[in-house]
Parts: sequence; C-alpha cells; structure tokens
Amino acid sequence: LADFKGKAVVLFFGYTHCPDICPATMVEIAAALQKLDKDAARVQVLFVTVDPERDTPERLAQYLSAFSPAFLGLYGDPQSTRDIASEFKIVYQKQMMNSPDHHTMDHSSGTYIFDLKGKLRLYVSNGAGRDVFGFDLFLTSFGQTECTALATVNYPDAGFETIAKTVGRPLPGVELKIVDEQGRAVPQ
Repeated sequence: LADFKGKAVVLFFGYTHCPDICPATMVEIAAALQKLDKDAARVQVLFVTVDPERDTPERLAQYLSAFSPAFLGLYGDPQSTRDIASEFKIVYQKQMMNSPDHHTMDHSSGTYIFDLKGKLRLYVSNGAGRDVFGFDLFLTSFGQTECTALATVNYPDAGFETIAKTVGRPLPGVELKIVDEQGRAVPQ
C-alpha cells in the first residue's frame, strides 16, 4: 500500500473465475469511479487473487481490463496469499466441482478503502452499490473521513437517499444538504 500513498486505495479479494460477487463488485467500483470523473485519478483499485493456482498475472490483467485499465491485480504464491488474507481477516476456501480441474472459491466479499495516507478507513459490504462506493471514494480521496456534520446525500439518478457522516466538496450529480436531528433542511 505504501506505493499508493497520496491516493485512496480500494482493496478487494476475489478471483477471476468468480461467477457473481467479484464481477458485480468490480462493475460497482468502476461505475463509482466513472461518477467521480476526473477525480477518479485520486483512487487506485487493487484486486488480490485468492486463487493463485489459476489467476496468473496475465489472467488478472486481462480480467481487470474489462472493468478499467487502471485496476491492478495482485498475485502471490499460495503461502503469500494465505498470509495477506490472514492479515486482512479474509476467509477463502477452494470448492471442488464435478471435474478434477474445475473449482470455485468461497471467499469473503467486502471491500477495504484506505485513505490518502494508507490508513484503513472504510469496509464496504458486498452489494453496497455504485453510489455508496462513489460517495465513500469521493470523500476518502479528498481526505474527508472525519465526522463533521450529518448530511442527506441525494443521488438523483439512483432515486434514493443515503445518510453520510461528513460533508465534502459536492460529487458530480450529487446534491448535499445539511439537516438537523429531525431531518429538516438547515438553511446554508
């Protein structure tokens, strides 16, 4: 992570043959970064394989380029993979299928977000969606991770509201308004 100081880092553990969670999460993160527009350059996405048996560096690069050419894949030998997974409390297990050369990997599915100084700030649960990722990444990439106010964040194109615990520079397409404890708008 030291190589990426000065950027918010998104860290996800998965594998390239994953049928659902991994591609869905990569799509959500890629969509969030699109929403950030030019500010996306302040974010680096790292995908750590939990299947080093099949996920070569070349396979990781090919897989991740389908989501964004800026996403980086991290690969290690089986022991290194166990060590890094243990450090981040990631659980993964190989599940054999009908043929001996085919398997899936059960694995933890949350995403870690580190601030500009490399400090872990957020853990985003699987299925949070692009707008949650977008807002979290926007705030983290500008160092806005401390609680300063309660804000209602309205994503007009998503049609729902999310509560955030900080107010930063407005995310493109996002309207911020300050509310009191009862949810009433406070004049600015």
